[in-house]
Order: sequence, then structure tokens, then C-alpha cells
Amino acid sequence: MKKNDVSLKTIKRTAKSFFKHAICHYAEKNLTYDDEIQCICSLQGTLELILKYLFVEQKGFESLFIKNSEKTRNFGDLLKEARTDNLLDIQQEDFDLIRKFQDCRNQICHFGLLEIPHDLTNKIIELIINVFSELEYKEMLYSQNEEMNS
Repeated sequence: MKKNDVSLKTIKRTAKSFFKHAICHYAEKNLTYDDEIQCICSLQGTLELILKYLFVEQKGFESLFIKNSEKTRNFGDLLKEARTDNLLDIQQEDFDLIRKFQDCRNQICHFGLLEIPHDLTNKIIELIINVFSELEYKEMLYSQNEEMNS
């Protein structure tokens, strides 16, 4: 097994873990403010890891780092490049949605948040489900192709 394969599996597993955590909070019968902000922060972690997964898969592990540095690139820069290079097969409105969600998460973490954007959270959950479905489908096709060629 290659180093990138292990990294990819770890990144994907962690993204799914963040997503499950978000849904557990969001599915609470008596959804509290605490549940909602935990959900938003976990969903943002999911988005970041999905994006990093795609970069590692298509450009290699080193693509996550600033050139000639050990510092990782920020989410906004990765998102812009993903849009430019078509790493993430989504529409411009979805990228705008992700940016808006990132701003919401930043507001929570840096300043607090008075009003929870339920519609935005619902749309991000739907987007993440679609992206995970696409990733799983591509993996299934790859596995079937590998089996046929063996």
C-alpha cells in the first residue's frame, strides 16, 4: 500500500467521522444552540477534509502545503484552486454556498453567532451527501475496473 493510499483512507475516514458527529447534533429532538454550533463546526471540518482528500488524490500530498514551507495552505486558497482546476464537480452556486458557510463557521469560532442559518446548514448537509456519494461511486467503479483487469 502506498503512503498516499493510507493518507487518503485516513482523510476520508476522518471526514466521515466529522459528518456523523454533525448529524448526531443536528438530529437531536430538542435541538439546542450548542448542538447547532457543533454541527456547523463539524460540517466545516468535513468540507475541509473532503477538499484535502481530492487534492491528495489528484495532485499528491505535497499539494496541501505552501511551496518551500511546512505550512498547510488555507481552505479558501484550496477552494479557489479546486474550482479553477475542476477538482470538485459542483456548480458555482455550490462554491458560493461553501464560502458563505465558511464565513458562518468563522463567525462562530471568532466572534460568536447570534442567529443560526438553518437553510444554509440544510443545503451544506445535502451538498456533502452528494459529494460523498460521488466519491463512493468513483471508488466502486475503480474497484470493479481493477477486478476486471486482474
